[in-house]
Amino acid sequence: MKYEEFFDRCIEPICESLARVAREQRTVGYKELLEMPEVGLPKEELKPYMWQRFLPWILDEVNIVENDAGRPLLSAVVVSQDSRLPGDGFFFNLTARPNLVSAGATEEEKRAVHKRELQCVFKEWAVKEGEA
Repeated sequence: MKYEEFFDRCIEPICESLARVAREQRTVGYKELLEMPEVGLPKEELKPYMWQRFLPWILDEVNIVENDAGRPLLSAVVVSQDSRLPGDGFFFNLTARPNLVSAGATEEEKRAVHKRELQCVFKEWAVKEGEA
């Protein structure tokens, strides 16, 4: 599958899935996100190269839209299962907010920035009383 096909097929369901995860006040792993039923990718299309190569580009696009709308970076809810942090692209290669942390940032600095952004995402997407 080429990136353009992946993008066209997945951008909307990924946005919806990220919003749901944010409303649930939780995080999700990269692969877990792609395996969500609403994303709708058949198992045979979930090869590691796909989510490793294409998903960061999709998440960057989501963040551009969110940032332009004055909202926090929604992709903060997507984390590595090992580190519980987003990948380096989140911190250093964001189109919406380049260099979110300084080059050579420690894991502790990344954790602090991620925690702050994640709290903003949770606050933004919190279900208000009577909206459920």
